[in-house]
Amino acid sequence: MYVFLSVNALTFMNKYKYNLNFRLEKRKQKGTGELIKENLPILADITFVGKRIFYYTGYRIDQSKWQYKDEKTGEKVQRVKRNNFSVQGESSTEINAKINEVEAVVRKIFQRLEVEGIEPTTQQVRGELKKLLNDKYEDNTLQKYENIWNAFERYNRDSKISEGRRRHRKTAMNHFKRFESELGNTISFENSNRELISEFESFLVKDGDDPEKYKYLKPNKRPRKKSRNRIIGILKTIRAFYGWSKTEKLISLNPFDEYEIGSESYGRPIYLTKAERDHLYNAEIVNDRLNRVRDIFVFQCLIGCRVGDLVRLTEKNIIGGAIEYIPRKTKEGKPVVVRVPLSDKAKSILDKYNLPNGALLPFITDQRYNEYLKELFELVELNRIVTRLNPLTREEEKVPLYSIASSHMARRTFVGTLHRNVKDSVIANMSGHVENSRAFIRYYDVDEETRTDAINNFLD
Repeated sequence: MYVFLSVNALTFMNKYKYNLNFRLEKRKQKGTGELIKENLPILADITFVGKRIFYYTGYRIDQSKWQYKDEKTGEKVQRVKRNNFSVQGESSTEINAKINEVEAVVRKIFQRLEVEGIEPTTQQVRGELKKLLNDKYEDNTLQKYENIWNAFERYNRDSKISEGRRRHRKTAMNHFKRFESELGNTISFENSNRELISEFESFLVKDGDDPEKYKYLKPNKRPRKKSRNRIIGILKTIRAFYGWSKTEKLISLNPFDEYEIGSESYGRPIYLTKAERDHLYNAEIVNDRLNRVRDIFVFQCLIGCRVGDLVRLTEKNIIGGAIEYIPRKTKEGKPVVVRVPLSDKAKSILDKYNLPNGALLPFITDQRYNEYLKELFELVELNRIVTRLNPLTREEEKVPLYSIASSHMARRTFVGTLHRNVKDSVIANMSGHVENSRAFIRYYDVDEETRTDAINNFLD
């Protein structure tokens, strides 16, 4: 990341317009995250025909010794202040002479390319600079934004988002990297266009079709067939990265600007009825493992949180007879404090456990939790046939409830149990949803009891 200091921009007014600015690199202290203000690399920032390169001048200077504007005229300067020296002992005269030289060479390069009718590329301009300036400097910061993957690392690292969201982005970009391997060609900002994104989407659609292709990987590392919603989510993540890249002027056009992704499509939320939830709560379960899973799931049904928040709850989250927490999904944006009073059933579950470190329940990994839930539901005969939209085929199908049991079904059960008798605003406050959001409104499909009442009261 760079400090974009306002400096003197030069533009060669011809076919190949370019802008040249000299900037100090922005660096942070490891551990503290505080900005470093001393001994910063001086970079030439060159943009042209939708491309951008950073060229290290070979000199460093303290931020306090760098002059942005003339104090009297307000004109941009972009040079080291007079009578100052770098940490290495180089004078302002010496450093500014090199900056002037770089400026002159850049002008010369673009004039030659214009005369010869050659469209400039990042590799060509950098190569010319190194050749004409007899460049002997090695600095990894020079090319890190020409590498799309390094740019993504900065985008993901510096964004104020939750760690879960950061991992989600990383996963999406890993799919993009695997696509690059399949493509057999390096993906760069220069070749990012509508056709590339179309090929990437096709790759995602077919990904996981051939089980033999990745058999050398561990089973949990092998690519799996993706639902349409999952593909759309990945594409939206990559689109957001390109949007950021455009804002940072790493590209002039976002390849997604003229590419239609579509919207996720969700069927009716499927959740346990109150009777089914209580059947599970009261069931005699001999297996200790499934007994614990039952307690975790029913408790989640009674407080309505996401599983990522559930596993973080401790005794400290119990305040005045209620669970109180800030959902991770809102923590980095607009933090919302969720407070859910503990019902008698919820308290009876917590009373069973006295765990170290103040943990509320004996949590397990998300993957095993979902696996065990299917086993648990089948054991207690939660086998009601439900209609759902198959996430892979997008076709309607009839499946037993136990086959689609998951941790998120508990959250849906919390909302679904309350929606007929409790105000939307109250439910949204306790579940951490944004009232009237698409995610929240989906829970308000007409339930079976409402349908039956309508028939019995008005048609029978």
